[in-house]
Amino acid sequence: ATLNTTVTTKNTGNISVQSSETGTAYLVHSSITVDANTTQANLDAFALADKVNKVTIATVDTATDLAATG
Repeated sequence: ATLNTTVTTKNTGNISVQSSETGTAYLVHSSITVDANTTQANLDAFALADKVNKVTIATVDTATDLAATG
């Protein structure tokens, strides 16, 4: 599943994410453009450069903390 939304958050603490599917949730820095051609590999590379935070969604419909730091 894919959800593209824009939310302004401080770069401290966590945000809560959840999904009806297992997988990975990403928090993308505003300097990164995400479009239909952006792949999971692209996002993982950005994560290594501290431009994207990610967390594994292991349990569906359960709140999971995603770090907003960075």
